[in-house]
Amino acid sequence: MLPFSLFDAHCDTLSRCSRLDCGLRANTGHTDLTRGMQFRHYAQVFAVFRDGASPPLDGMFAEFTRQTDLFFQQMRENADWVIHCRSRSDLQQAAAEHKAAALLSVEGAELLEC
Repeated sequence: MLPFSLFDAHCDTLSRCSRLDCGLRANTGHTDLTRGMQFRHYAQVFAVFRDGASPPLDGMFAEFTRQTDLFFQQMRENADWVIHCRSRSDLQQAAAEHKAAALLSVEGAELLEC
């Protein structure tokens, strides 16, 4: 069993940070690493998400790329607080190191233009 006391399975913070040019450590959205780290074990699924009726001028895949690029940049910049998790062992490592576990998801295949 993984010892996470809080595991949020979806948030749109990544898309908001992409739009407002802010980071995951601290922002004014629904969640950030600073608020999440108040819990002993914290895991967050960051959703690549496009909110809005009209697609971006440069296309949906460009929006997907912007948000994933931001995610990976934020993982590097905040490596002292967070681990990008792609496996159970990554989740266990995050828990053992008392770091946030960050997972990446995509909400809606339209972002992949398929």
